Amino acid sequence: TQLTYDSKTVTDFIEKVDPSVPILVGSGPITSLKRLEFFKKQLGIPGLSDGIARILREAKDMGEKSVEICVEMYQNLRDFARSNGYSIGAHVMSIRYPFLAAKIVEKISKL
Repeated sequence: TQLTYDSKTVTDFIEKVDPSVPILVGSGPITSLKRLEFFKKQLGIPGLSDGIARILREAKDMGEKSVEICVEMYQNLRDFARSNGYSIGAHVMSIRYPFLAAKIVEKISKL
C-alpha cells in the first residue's frame, strides 16, 4: 500500500480501474518535520502535495492536523465511491503512533 493524503490523486487513479475491483487506500499520521521530509523526498509519495506539506509544516500540532487531513481524504473518497459505484477501503498505518491511527479509524468509522 502506498501512503496518500490527497483524495484527488486517488480518484484520478481509481477512475482508470474497473469498478468491480476493490481499492484499499493507505494513510497514516505524520508527526514530525523529519518524517514529512522523508516522505516527500525519499519516498516521493504522489498523494503528499506541496500544499498538504505546507499545511502540516504550519500546523501547531502536526500529528493532529495529519489526522484531520486523513479523515477529510477518506470522507471525500467515501463520497466518490458511493457516487460512482466503487468499493474503497482504508488501510490506516500507525507509523509509530497507534493512538493517532486509532483516532483516524474512529473518526472514519463514523462517516
